[in-house]
Amino acid sequence: MPERPGVQNLMQTLDVATQAKRGLLVGVLAAAATYWFFVVASGGAVYPTPYLAGLALVLAFTVTLLATALFTVGAAYRVTKSLE
Repeated sequence: MPERPGVQNLMQTLDVATQAKRGLLVGVLAAAATYWFFVVASGGAVYPTPYLAGLALVLAFTVTLLATALFTVGAAYRVTKSLE
């Protein structure tokens, strides 16, 4: 597989690894807050725990991807503004 220095340079410039870590933190916090608000604070749930854990996992994954994309777009915007 040939190396792709352009892609590597872009990922380093946008600091995608850091954006992904920040996105993961936002996703996990959003899932935990949602679980706490709808299950713990409301006094329990009528659904079994594995079902709710699966939903929390899907929510965490989805929010992680969305937050990572938004953070990366923000970084790209800042890079383009610094080049002008």
